[in-house]
Amino acid sequence: MCLHIILNLSIYGIYVQEAVSNCLPHLVTSPALKEDVPAIVTKLMKQLLTAEKYGDRKGAAYGIAGIVKGLGILALKQLDIMSKLTDAIQEKKNYKYREGALFAFEMLCLKLGRLFEPYIVHVLPHLLMCFGDSSQYVRAAADDTAKLIMSKLSAHGVKLVLPSLLAALQDDNWRTKAGSVELLGAMAYCAPKQLSSCLPSIVPKLIEVLSDSHMRVQTAGAEALRVIGSVIRNPEIQAIVPVLLSALQDPSNKTSACLQTLLDTKFVHFIDAPSLALIMPVVQRAFLDRSTETRKMAAQIIGNMYSLTDQKDLLPYLPNIIPGLKQSLLDPVPEMAAQITGNMYSLTDQKDLLPYLPNIIPGLKQSLLDPVPEVGGRKMAAPIIGNMYSLTDQKDLLPYLPNIIPGLKQSLLDPVPEMAAHIIGNMYSLTDQKDLLPYLPNIIPGLKQSLLDPVPEGEAKCAAS
Repeated sequence: MCLHIILNLSIYGIYVQEAVSNCLPHLVTSPALKEDVPAIVTKLMKQLLTAEKYGDRKGAAYGIAGIVKGLGILALKQLDIMSKLTDAIQEKKNYKYREGALFAFEMLCLKLGRLFEPYIVHVLPHLLMCFGDSSQYVRAAADDTAKLIMSKLSAHGVKLVLPSLLAALQDDNWRTKAGSVELLGAMAYCAPKQLSSCLPSIVPKLIEVLSDSHMRVQTAGAEALRVIGSVIRNPEIQAIVPVLLSALQDPSNKTSACLQTLLDTKFVHFIDAPSLALIMPVVQRAFLDRSTETRKMAAQIIGNMYSLTDQKDLLPYLPNIIPGLKQSLLDPVPEMAAQITGNMYSLTDQKDLLPYLPNIIPGLKQSLLDPVPEVGGRKMAAPIIGNMYSLTDQKDLLPYLPNIIPGLKQSLLDPVPEMAAHIIGNMYSLTDQKDLLPYLPNIIPGLKQSLLDPVPEGEAKCAAS
């Protein structure tokens, strides 16, 4: 009965072969077939590696995977399957051996799922070499295998695989490097949760290889980014993927136009992790641009992103964005500092910026001490400080108060009543914890000045009262 079913594996039809593969796990556990299993596996292994027809070899891969699923993961070692496949994928003379081994790895991953993950690390080096194989059939099989492996990876599997792939980018062999790039691109087929965790590490590396000395590696990098763009679910971002990719490939000339396109886009749908992976490198590069207008657009986009995406997806990019925010806070152009400060105010609705306070506080202090009274930077810096302070339970802001007080004091004496009103209102929120008491000698003169405001309807007088 079992042998008759196995014969159907030679019928090239994915539904037939899949059905046979699903039956085998139940049949091979029968005591009556226990002694026949090694011989069946040997026959299927020979068919996998030497059969002339594509359907025969593909069917053999389905059969081996079904048998291993029925016997358990230990069967890979007991029946010497992995060592035979490893030898086959390194066979240089006959492409069928390499293609057949890839078929088997693909089906084993499909049938065993996460149980096969420990073996993936050992398969990766051979899979990388197959991407640059001289046979187009082997390259196609490698591509299919990579997509399926990546789609089945768990969070732990991604952690196992990612370091090896990133390390392979430093290899001197351009074929290995190109294969690693293609595998990194195939990670776009990971489950959404795994995808959001790995893309912040992958995309910067892919951008680096766009300037590689070998043209094939550059092409592989561009194609990998295109694959990541193809899995974007947000229709608004999907429509401008070519613009984003052009900005990543030619940042010097295309960044400004890309930012303007993003600002002109009306977002209706949620921004997913693949969208962020292409947008954030462009924004990060924009903060380093000499043009104030480009940096201002980047600041606007950062402020908008926080309300349009899952904050957990945005967090991995903060370490790279903070230096640009800090530098822009000290920008000599007042409008730039005001724009950045205002967008930071929207970011601090959550506690995500608290670990970066040592980098941000100097810029906020500089905004508070801004000598230009009509600029919005000072007006927004005080709410940010008050908002940060109210969000922390551990008084994370206390160590920075000595640096902030001089700016608060000067802003209290601001000739613009609205400015003083903003400062006083936010100082009131700070004093809920009595933390300003040691600094009262510095603050009281400013409060006194606000109370003596000659404008009767002045907001500062009301706030001071």
